[in-house]
Parts: sequence; structure tokens; C-alpha cells
Amino acid sequence: GLTEAWQLSLRHTWNGADVWSLRTGLYWQRIDKAAVSAAGPDGFSMLNVSEGPLAAPRFVYTGQGENKGLEFAAERYLSGGWFLLATASVFDSRYRGSDGIWRASRWDLGHIANLTAGREWQRDQWPARSRAFGFNGRLTWAGGQRAAPVDTAASAAARSTIYDLSNGFSEQLPDFIRLDLRVYWRRNIGKLRNSTFAMDFQNISIRKNVAYRYYDAYTGRVETKEQLGLVPNISWRVEF
Repeated sequence: GLTEAWQLSLRHTWNGADVWSLRTGLYWQRIDKAAVSAAGPDGFSMLNVSEGPLAAPRFVYTGQGENKGLEFAAERYLSGGWFLLATASVFDSRYRGSDGIWRASRWDLGHIANLTAGREWQRDQWPARSRAFGFNGRLTWAGGQRAAPVDTAASAAARSTIYDLSNGFSEQLPDFIRLDLRVYWRRNIGKLRNSTFAMDFQNISIRKNVAYRYYDAYTGRVETKEQLGLVPNISWRVEF
């Protein structure tokens, strides 16, 4: 049968003046009939799977999941040449496998917050032509993703990474923090041709966030794989 979900939310929106908006929300979600392992009581659940190969060849559909949290957003629409959007969410995400034990799910980050802001200047604005340049940035702060611990003995025997899923995703990686910046120049000529030249700098603070941990057969130790540092990108888009 199909996986079922029950959802309940309570939301409130306040619009102040013409440019500000505040939004808050409480939510709760319950998932039933999720796929779990039929091989025996364990902590496997398809709710935690984002890529293959799967760890369980056969399934029964008795698993459950639960998500609940609080959301907040403050937005200033583009006016006077600048805009701002701040969002934050504090939440709890759990699941239950075939052993009937509730555990933190792979997606139980705990919190996510984003701050996006930008400024734009108009150089000239004729009836059929306009030029503008500006910049915007986004700061992201999130709890670390959950991970299963590496089974060092099994990994050494197999000479590849083997994760211990007997207790679910019991470890949490360090917090994820990233700052992105964009500088752009835009020119519009009515509906005939619009062009935008931009320079994007992803992770401009060059923070080395943790991607995952793995067993290195060469060193014989559990190593940490880090995400990319600064990623620059130059683009030019022309629309006819």
C-alpha cells in the first residue's frame, strides 16, 4: 500500500506597512506504513534513504516517522533599492524501524536559519531602457546532518566503508555554515534584449564544512571528507 501521512499546522501572517511581512508557524507530521526491514528487528527505514544501494532486500510496511517544529520568517520586499529575508526553523525529526524503537532520523538537524539581503542601484531609467548594478548575499546556518558511525573492524576486513546501522543515525556532524555573495550588473532594453553579468562567490568565508566520514584502507583510520571551499563562478546571461 501507499505510505500515509497526517499533517497539522497553525500559521499566522502579519503584513506591516507596504514592505514588511512576518510569518510564524507550528507544524506536526506523522508518517505511517513506511518501508522497514523484513529480515528482523533493526533500525533500518526507507525514510532515511537518499541514495542506493539499499541495506535491506525485503521490506514490510510497518514503519513510522514524526516531524514537528516551529518556523519563523521576516521579509522586507524590494523597496528603496534593498530587500531582506530572514527565516529560521527549529524542529525534531524521528522514525521507528522494525524493532519499534524511536530514534533521531537522518534529517534531524535540529535547526536551520537563512539570512538573505541585497542592495541595488539604478544608474539610469528611461522609458525603454534601464541599467542597474548591485549585490546580494546569503548566510546559512544549519545543524549537522545525522550519520551512522563507521564500523572500523568490519571496514578493515572489507577494506571499504561499512556503517553500523544497528542504532540508527546516532552521530551528528558539526554545524553547517556558509556565506555566499553575488555582484551583478544588469541592462534592460525594453522587451528586445536583457543581459545580466554576475560574479558569484560560494562559501566566500572558505569554511570547510564536514561532508561525511569514511574508512580509509590506506591509512587504516576513519577519515573526514570536507566539502569544497571557495567556489567562484562568472556568468553572463542574455535574453532576447
